[in-house]
Amino acid sequence: MESIFGNKMAEPNNEEMVEPNEQSNCCYSSFDLKKDFINYWNDVVNIWLKGGKGKCINAMRPLTKGKEFYYKDNDLRAFIEDEQCYWFDEKILNPHLCPIHLPEPYWGNPEDCSIVIVNYNPGGGTDMSPHTYKGHGHPYLPNTMIDFLDNGRKYFDLALDFPIMKSISDLDSDSRFWLRSYGGRKWWLSKKEWLNHLVEASLCNKANGVNENIPPFAIELCAWHSKNWPSNASFSKSKLQETICKRFICPLLKAIENSKSKLAVCIGEKFGGLNEIFTESIFENITKLFKSLSVSQYGTVFKDNSISVEREVKGGKKRTRNYRVFNIRCDGKDHIIINTYAQGSNKHPSALFKDFENALIKEIKKLCLREYKVNKE
Repeated sequence: MESIFGNKMAEPNNEEMVEPNEQSNCCYSSFDLKKDFINYWNDVVNIWLKGGKGKCINAMRPLTKGKEFYYKDNDLRAFIEDEQCYWFDEKILNPHLCPIHLPEPYWGNPEDCSIVIVNYNPGGGTDMSPHTYKGHGHPYLPNTMIDFLDNGRKYFDLALDFPIMKSISDLDSDSRFWLRSYGGRKWWLSKKEWLNHLVEASLCNKANGVNENIPPFAIELCAWHSKNWPSNASFSKSKLQETICKRFICPLLKAIENSKSKLAVCIGEKFGGLNEIFTESIFENITKLFKSLSVSQYGTVFKDNSISVEREVKGGKKRTRNYRVFNIRCDGKDHIIINTYAQGSNKHPSALFKDFENALIKEIKKLCLREYKVNKE
């Protein structure tokens, strides 16, 4: 199997430590985080707001089955930067994506963050939120994201310090106080304690601990909103491969390197389907190390590259979560991505799984350190 970088993936070895598969540089070596990511998305959002460049796409999209179209104007259109148009050229994705909603490619600062969060794309693609919905017309409603950007600010000015993860009291003293009404804020805030725990676990040997003033960085595979993400989406033979490499993978790797924890996390079972984008799972290495621990204590290993962890709650009931670990190796550096999910849920793990996550991160750090020493020698 080939990764999006174009090289063959190494076959996992159950008996020995597998030397990590070094990825070809693709655009990574020449990638400029400021120019190729931050400034690029400033331009994409500006084109979407102002028009005049890119491709004009009809923005008509239906609501869920049985309901009326929520775009009342048949001529409602949006200007999409040329490279981003590839997302709307995909037959599987096109019916789901909403070009009339403000793209949200990232939140936070990829040059200075605590940890990296990876998502497929922003949700909420079938509502008329004044923060993201362009269909209300110009001038846009005041005290909204879209109005903020329309008044001379860049997307980076909006996203820099991950304001939607700020508390109400912090937002009260912020010029963007109106983000209190942002629909996804509660979802993001609910993950703050879990993310802090992962950062603490990764920095266990460092005296400075967690600086809660440094927010995480979240990046979307696709910046465009949708109500659902098609489970059969595939990019192995897509025109999107170069775009995904340059606008998603490269900034993801740079952000992991710049993060305090040197980790990325993602929630959801479907993420495992991105094997055609990411490299082989280093799951085989991780499980070999786990076999030296108490498997009954930490979890049960499955052949689908996941570790299933079961914890008992009140009443004798049990909760189960699965974990997978991916690694992208470039320029002699490991870029670790922890994927976790529970059947039928997109929620983050509860505190029940802290002990396992601590052990998992500890083993990952051992693995990367051991590989580093081998390569150095």
